[in-house]
Order: sequence, then C-alpha cells, then structure tokens
Amino acid sequence: YYVNPNTRTLTTDIKNTAVSDSSMYATFQSKLRPVDDLQEILTNPIKLANKTSVDSSRNSISLAEGASITVSEGFVLTVKKNGVEVSGGNVDNAKARQEAMDMGGALATLLRNACGMMKNVANSPAAYDKWTSNVSKVLGYFGIDTSKDFFVNGMNYTRDEKDRIVSGERIDAVEEYERLKSANRFYETADERTQKITAHMTNYYLKNAPEEVTKAWRETIEETGINPFPEGYTGALQQLSMEQDFQTAGNDDIFGDSRESSIDAIERILDRIDNPIGQNINDDATLRSLEKEFYSTLLGIIKT
Repeated sequence: YYVNPNTRTLTTDIKNTAVSDSSMYATFQSKLRPVDDLQEILTNPIKLANKTSVDSSRNSISLAEGASITVSEGFVLTVKKNGVEVSGGNVDNAKARQEAMDMGGALATLLRNACGMMKNVANSPAAYDKWTSNVSKVLGYFGIDTSKDFFVNGMNYTRDEKDRIVSGERIDAVEEYERLKSANRFYETADERTQKITAHMTNYYLKNAPEEVTKAWRETIEETGINPFPEGYTGALQQLSMEQDFQTAGNDDIFGDSRESSIDAIERILDRIDNPIGQNINDDATLRSLEKEFYSTLLGIIKT
C-alpha cells in the first residue's frame, strides 16, 4: 500500500501518490512537532546561562559553561558549549560509566531544549521515558526535585499525564493545538489553513459529483457551520473511501457522478457513523455527532 498525500489515507494504486496541488499539500504540515535538524543543533553552541546557580526554594537551576557535578563511581559531568563532557570515574565499571554517559546525554538535550534549540527530546515513547529517568537522576545530584515543577535556565518544566518531563513551551503548544482543533470543528471559526484544507479535500472527494451535490455540500456547510474534515479525526467518508480503494485497486470515488450515487454514498456514510467497524483510535463522540448532523442535513438538502 501507498500513502495518498492528498487525502492522508492509504491507496493500492501508486498513481494516487502524486500530489495534485503542491501549495495545498504544504498546508497539511503541522507546526506542533517540527523535525529537528540534528546536524545544525549539534554543531552550534548551546545557549547557556551567564553563571551557575541553584535556588532550592524555587526548585530552579541555572547552568553556565564549566558547571560540573560528580555522579556515581566518581564520574564527572561538565557542561560545555556543545554538550556535556563525561570524565574521570572508575573506567572498569562499565555499568556506572554507561549510566554517567546516559545522564550526560540527557542533560545536554535538556539544556538544548531549555534554550529553544531542540524541540523534541526523544523520538519514541520508550526513549522519552528513558530521557525523563536520566534527567531526574542528574538533576537530583544538583538538588533539583523533578517530581514537582522545576526550572532549568529559565524554562519551566513539569510532569504530564504519563509522568514524563515536559517544558512549559510544549504544554502551551499542545494547549493551543487542542484549542485550534476545537475551533476548527466549525468552518466559520476555522483558521485559514484549515479552510484551505477543507476546500481541497471537498474538491477531492466530490471531484466527479454533479453540480447539485456540490451546491448542496456548500449549503450544508453554511447551514450547519460544521467542518466535514476536522483535523485529528478520521471520518466515515475517509474510511469508506479507503475501503473502496482496497476493494477496487484504486477507485476511491465514493460519491460517483450522479445524484443517485451520491445519495447512496451519504446513506452508507450515515450507516457507518451509527455502526462503526472495529475501534477507531480517533473516535470522538462529539465529532461523530457533528458528522452525523452534517451528512443528515446534506442528505435532506439533496432529496428536497
């Protein structure tokens, strides 16, 4: 199977992987979790504090170049402009040396994150858990308690619902993303990017539908105010389209080219909303209710 970048679904036909509108494809990209350029990050100096200090009352630490701490088995971690150096210690104790290396790496990533150089501290849940554990260990040597809110070089950190350390900047970004997703459920409150995506996906799914159907679609959006393609939710239309694509080896056109075929498609969509197959990991009762309202209104307008 291939990914159809125009609809964000799988396809069995490689021809569907062609980007039909490069300017619209760009709007699918999310700014919440940007990809870090590691080469640039690792070759540029970390923006460190001017001086090293620890404030236990605020659970805060500032680390400048040259700050050091001795950890288990005598290994010393020293903050440098481009990372954290591990030196000394009992070199015959491989386990302690690896632990010191892990703590040094975690601290370097934390410092890069604190100054805004590195947005993503790990590339998998397991790696994130390991990073959290190592940050807790190394900051514990400095007297910082990571089980509660703390500060590193001015950046505030806390624990999320999975007990992972997250920055205040990331929390703000996630909250803003959730706020936008909520606003984007309704077309009139959606941002320009979302409205463009909605228009693009509408054109894709209704590409062969008769004018009366596309007109009814526009009227439905105006009447209900509902966005039929809310971000972060895979609707019944996308599911049925993907299933038909698999069954026909490339034909994902659900609506067809007639009023009758469009009515049949909408009725199948409504049936899928009421009778979902399997467990949709993106399932949301509110969104499913809005989705049902949208297609019920659309069906009523077409049949009128």
